[in-house]
Amino acid sequence: MLLLGVPIGYSSPYTMTDASSAIKAGQRGDASLLKPTVMCTVPLIMDNIYKKSIEGISKKGKNFQNVFQFCYDYKLKWNKRGYETPVLDKMVFNKLRMI
Repeated sequence: MLLLGVPIGYSSPYTMTDASSAIKAGQRGDASLLKPTVMCTVPLIMDNIYKKSIEGISKKGKNFQNVFQFCYDYKLKWNKRGYETPVLDKMVFNKLRMI
């Protein structure tokens, strides 16, 4: 991968996302700065990212949760069939990528 010019980055669990514990207000996390295409990580870090995402969705209310769950199920169904969902990606899931 190095021979192909693929950049490699390292992050700690405390600086991975914008909402991580060691990130000061107004600063960006390592994932936001590096914008990885592929990320190797341990399950604990992925659980933390998942919990932060669910917290953010829960704060927006029950209606938003229902709409988000519908969009997630719809995207999952079409991805399994081999199709993309660019409209949902732009409108709904783009904000999750910023995490």
